[in-house]
Amino acid sequence: MNNWVEIDLNAIRYNIKTIKKLIDWPKIKLMPVVKANAYGHGAIEISKILQLEKVDYLAVATFNEAMQLRNNKIKLPILIIGYIDKSEIEEAIKNNITLSIYDLKEAVEIKKICQKLNKKAKVHLKLDSGMHRLGFMPEDFIYAYKKLLKDDCLEIEYIYSHFADVANSDYRNYQMKVLSDILNDIEKEKLPRPKIHFSRSDALTDKETFFDMVRPGLATYGITPIKGLKPALSFKTKIVQIKNIKKGDYVGYSLTFRAPRDMKIATIAVGYADGYGRNLSNRGKVIVAGKRCPVIGRVCMNLTIIDVSKLSNIKIGDEVVLIGKSGKEEMTAFELAQKIDTIPYEIVARIPAEIPRIYNS
Repeated sequence: MNNWVEIDLNAIRYNIKTIKKLIDWPKIKLMPVVKANAYGHGAIEISKILQLEKVDYLAVATFNEAMQLRNNKIKLPILIIGYIDKSEIEEAIKNNITLSIYDLKEAVEIKKICQKLNKKAKVHLKLDSGMHRLGFMPEDFIYAYKKLLKDDCLEIEYIYSHFADVANSDYRNYQMKVLSDILNDIEKEKLPRPKIHFSRSDALTDKETFFDMVRPGLATYGITPIKGLKPALSFKTKIVQIKNIKKGDYVGYSLTFRAPRDMKIATIAVGYADGYGRNLSNRGKVIVAGKRCPVIGRVCMNLTIIDVSKLSNIKIGDEVVLIGKSGKEEMTAFELAQKIDTIPYEIVARIPAEIPRIYNS
């Protein structure tokens, strides 16, 4: 095993309990997001823990993700928050998977299948409050809501939206006002007030956004600036060769690194095909024996080279920490993301599913 991911399930349990206290659960319901293989943590095992922790709902991005959970005895309600092809709707409804509706044409296809199965579909209506990705535009929402309420085939459980940038208070307030205006219109029309979910991980300190249910993504896994949560994931590899090079020697593809002095270097068994991004070339750092070691040269497809000149007692097979702790040092997904101008979501979600996950409970 060249590369592996270790998941601390106790950290997941702790994070869920902490979030429940934060939101006043069960008054406010809890829908952890387990899309993208539970952000690299392993959707099946994480969902089993969430089920034991009695969360109220799970959110995934695709039909295949939802079915993977159903096929592994996950009984919780599951919402698909992304696109679903019309060829997948029938199996989704048969398996009690909740669908998002953000377009009336989509609703027509769902209705056809419901009539065929003589079975209601549970749905959540998506409002585009300003992200302009998926969702009914505000000016179209009331018409769609009224129309869909009349459809006996549909059970509208919630309406929901998605913040574009919680840190931007002006835009956060704008999106909240869009939703508030919709709710005011619903009241004026004497329509039933729907339940709402809007809050994501970085809004968990803002009670105004909680409404009836919250959707924590990264916070579930402890990858968040919110204090009191514990990171659950460590990503590790091993040393496969150690050698000495001379001052002036080049390292790696395209000759992007030239040794400024005589150096001891190590090749480690991870590369961009394994989820360690090529843009960490000459800028990433890993931890070996509790010490930080810089990446030198290009990250290759399945190998990376590091500077171990300051280490003495190392050998082939020694553990290398890419994300996680070793001794007093820690490399977080946030730090890696900052180094390459991306977000921690990408850092963990791109770790391939075929890399073994080791679950520690």
